[in-house]
Amino acid sequence: IDCLKKNQQLLHLFFQERTGSSEAMRTAISEACHQLIDLLTEDIKQLTQAVKIDFSENRLIADAMVSIVSHSGMEMLVQPDAKPGDATGRATRKLNLLLLGALTMEYGMGNTSQGDPHE
Repeated sequence: IDCLKKNQQLLHLFFQERTGSSEAMRTAISEACHQLIDLLTEDIKQLTQAVKIDFSENRLIADAMVSIVSHSGMEMLVQPDAKPGDATGRATRKLNLLLLGALTMEYGMGNTSQGDPHE
């Protein structure tokens, strides 16, 4: 979120060109998003292994995280007069709910192959 605040012109270009008329720019932004999701997927995998949790949907979680943060960035562009922490707070709550949902899917839906996450 801090990066988004400091790079509002780049963020504006990102959102404008993500669906814009330039195929080359759309392709480049799409590839950059895929690379970001790939890197975040690896980070999630490493972090969850460190705490002995193994999400089966790391890439899906990473994709959703990028969507949440992108939406918050767009919200900050559209509502520049809003309190600085509003979008950040909402994004943090959404990310927490996403991870809580992922934990519920892994351990609360009858998936016993992973064991107890609290062991």
